[in-house]
Amino acid sequence: MKADLGAFEAAKNPDAGVQYGIDDPTDCQKAAFEPLGGASPTGGVDSHAYAVAADGSGWIVADAGGNDLLRVSSTGKVSLLTVLPRQPSTITASAAAALGLPDCVIGAVYNFEPVPTDVEWRGGRLIVSLLPGGPEDPSLGARGSVYSVHPHSGKATWLAGGFLGATNVAVGHRGEIYVAEPVRRAGLAHPRPLVHAVRVGAGCRLDHRTRRDRAVGRCAGADRRPGQPDRTGGDRPHRVAGAVPSGESNPPQHPC
Repeated sequence: MKADLGAFEAAKNPDAGVQYGIDDPTDCQKAAFEPLGGASPTGGVDSHAYAVAADGSGWIVADAGGNDLLRVSSTGKVSLLTVLPRQPSTITASAAAALGLPDCVIGAVYNFEPVPTDVEWRGGRLIVSLLPGGPEDPSLGARGSVYSVHPHSGKATWLAGGFLGATNVAVGHRGEIYVAEPVRRAGLAHPRPLVHAVRVGAGCRLDHRTRRDRAVGRCAGADRRPGQPDRTGGDRPHRVAGAVPSGESNPPQHPC
């Protein structure tokens, strides 16, 4: 069996109608982003099959180039499951300076492409890790996230965010979710790549501390999404289970 995902992307380009970048940019913002492909680009033709999960007699494929999840049948027929949500991020003064952009972009919300990096099953839903488009270094902050996707409707629900990259995800036998974060965090006592065990409830972002083997999560409410400010005031911290630097002793047990 052979499935030509590139041909499907070239023929369908599912996110062709999705506008990324800044909604209603000013003239200054348009000029600033022109060398970077424009302030409000739409989805281009690109395919990069990055991860796969079995789906009955077929497969679910995370296409990192197409920004979507595809379903491939046992005969090789390719169909769209869903285009993943845009990943909004507010441009800060430090981010603008790091990218060499003018002050007129500060405070603008830039909607990055949703680049899926892994897909796994958790019960009857798909768990997908996202590494947003743009710089992969920490210059724009911790923007990686994890979504739950309905396998039939394709509806995506944000579960957790605040990762400096989210390049792999695994699900434990109790339903716990582990997220691999490959980018080193300078604030940690041992700034090594991390594997996080994320407690999934209303949705949590990670607030990392300088301790070697723990991270603290703050539940921000079910309506919190990437790019939105934290409006909870004094949200209640709770411990995220066993986030440890990869390669350290006694990591959380998971089926990676």
